[in-house]
Amino acid sequence: MFIHFLKFYLLFSFSVNECPDISVLIQNENVSSNNSLLKVISNSKLVGDSVSFMCPLGYGLIGNEEITCLETGEWSGAIPSCQGKKVLITHLNKPLE
Repeated sequence: MFIHFLKFYLLFSFSVNECPDISVLIQNENVSSNNSLLKVISNSKLVGDSVSFMCPLGYGLIGNEEITCLETGEWSGAIPSCQGKKVLITHLNKPLE
């Protein structure tokens, strides 16, 4: 009986049920200079839950759009960042009328 209790205790006392808070990781990590532009759409940190990210208009998301909290207490991928999109500007050779 004691051995069964011990197995049960060890199994549940060391299980991880959440991942680190994404908002805190973003502030601490400073993945890029544009990381402050990164918007967290869903911010849950329980095992099995996912967090989604997006960037403002004019910026592209570099990395995963979504990461999931794993049973190990780690996220399934790195925190993405936002990068400005390049805009092609052309010049007209003739004057405007």
